[in-house]
Amino acid sequence: SCKVTSPFRDQISRCYDFYSQDDADHGDYLPGWQTSSQANTTDQSGWLYSSSSSWLIWGQVGTYLGGGYIIDMDRDNKSNAIATLSQLKESRWIEHGTRAITVQFTVYNANSNLFSIVLLLVEFPATGNALPSINIHTSRLFRYVTTFQFFIAGCEVSFVIFLLYYTVRETRNIRKEKWSYVKEPWNWLELFVIVLGWTTTGVYLARFVYVLKASETFQSNPNQYIEFHHIVVLDLFYLSGWAVLVFLSFLKLLRLLQFNRRMLLLASTLRTAGKQLIAFAVVFMIVMMAFASLHMLMFGGDDVRFSSISSSLQYQTEMILGKLNAKKIRDDHPLLGPLTLSVYVITGLVLLSNLFVALINETFADVKANNDKLKNVYEVVEYLKELVGLGDGCDEEKEPLMASVDNEDTWGIDALSAKHMEVMYCALERKLDCMVEQITGLEVMPAHDVEVMPVLEATDLVVEDLEDVSDYSM
Repeated sequence: SCKVTSPFRDQISRCYDFYSQDDADHGDYLPGWQTSSQANTTDQSGWLYSSSSSWLIWGQVGTYLGGGYIIDMDRDNKSNAIATLSQLKESRWIEHGTRAITVQFTVYNANSNLFSIVLLLVEFPATGNALPSINIHTSRLFRYVTTFQFFIAGCEVSFVIFLLYYTVRETRNIRKEKWSYVKEPWNWLELFVIVLGWTTTGVYLARFVYVLKASETFQSNPNQYIEFHHIVVLDLFYLSGWAVLVFLSFLKLLRLLQFNRRMLLLASTLRTAGKQLIAFAVVFMIVMMAFASLHMLMFGGDDVRFSSISSSLQYQTEMILGKLNAKKIRDDHPLLGPLTLSVYVITGLVLLSNLFVALINETFADVKANNDKLKNVYEVVEYLKELVGLGDGCDEEKEPLMASVDNEDTWGIDALSAKHMEVMYCALERKLDCMVEQITGLEVMPAHDVEVMPVLEATDLVVEDLEDVSDYSM
């Protein structure tokens, strides 16, 4: 599968390149890799190509298809398994063109109801050598056995119900707010959580179906090997999706920090220094890529830590965090090694890190000076009352929201969101309703029982609120 250079073509007759899915051999052979026009399956176990429904297998130097030359070992008779291995060894089943060998088996522990899917992989790169690796994935494939596991099933059903509710709610919000919906970053987070929730649910259902099929196959033929690799991949995707979903759900709790202006300092600092941070990130990545290229070209041939751009970037990040082991580099490159690393440490650790800290400190000082002049938008209790529609009383003197709006200098344009304005208008509407009720009472009560002052005071409050809202809107 590769070309031999002209000076060595007479001495080298066979050449096998690195593994490639396009160049993979799909032919049928006799023992000893002898070609034959007639396929005789009598004694050809392990010499006939077999396709597999298994998904890709990731190794250290390549990614391999699930198909190949497969041998089913006798798990009930150890002597037969040893004899099969001896026969393959005598026939040189592993030869120069072999690039990977996998050993797959699954064990089950009935005491804990756990499956362990084992994948042993040995890779033979074109450069020579053998690279072994092992992957053991333990999972509870049959989840609903004990009472507690049925409780977990109830929680999963509740999750799907809540996910459906939030999907409908966000769909209505999109129809109602239209383009203004996409301007709020928290809405993007909400949509991502919903999409990820449905994706994780779909992966779980696919995993459940594959487990049922594997169980049916085992019951029909207990001696047949059952492929579990695709179940492992789905289980990993399922667990990863749940991990990200829980992480983002906890991040949504940060939205409650809007009720305390001091807790908003971090978000305000990052928002104010956004452009400066983007510029700093561009400069930082350029410097990191420059040093990564330098380290890879200079040390990559001798040190695996700098064998590629990605590994160089990883180790450079570790050096910034203080994890520095330069003994091997100093031994291999006594002069250039310490000099190059010293320049990188001074540039990355001393200059760039301190520049980042100085940028954050300066912005934080400015944001804190402005933040001390602001008041809370509204309290948590009042927000919940307005959210569920319980704030319908006429005692407006106890309204924290309207009491906090003192003058136009207190609030900036960025201090109130559209939700806060909606709450202000709702409170103003309730004041108008209370004033109308009191004016209506003037018509039915005797003249000597009418208290005019409360009505005048309510009118003055409404006028002041109208002025505040109109000034803010302008």
